Amino acid sequence: MGQRHLLWKIGFYCYLQKNGVPIDISLAGLPFEEKVIQRTVLFEFEKGCYLNVCSAEDLVVLKVFANRSRDWMDVEGIITRQEGKLDSAYIVEQVIPLAEVKGSPEIVEKLKILFSSF
Repeated sequence: MGQRHLLWKIGFYCYLQKNGVPIDISLAGLPFEEKVIQRTVLFEFEKGCYLNVCSAEDLVVLKVFANRSRDWMDVEGIITRQEGKLDSAYIVEQVIPLAEVKGSPEIVEKLKILFSSF
């Protein structure tokens, strides 16, 4: 069984575009993930091919929850690109229970500090 097939069985799939950019696809398992699906926005992936993608706020929440160095760099980039348009209160509100479940309450404070620096 290939790695992609195995990942799909556990609710996650990584697709590599022709230009080499990876796309992560996951199936909702947590209540927050169900909310992410409800809040998706339509994005034209290729001419005539539209995909529902998560909002910038929900992407920040997912990356903060992952809590990897590269994800924090991505969060900084998203905050910069969104130029004050992010709903930071919503993001923090969503991260708090996820951080508790994960046993990583420090990510909430790290996120608040990051928001205050912009």
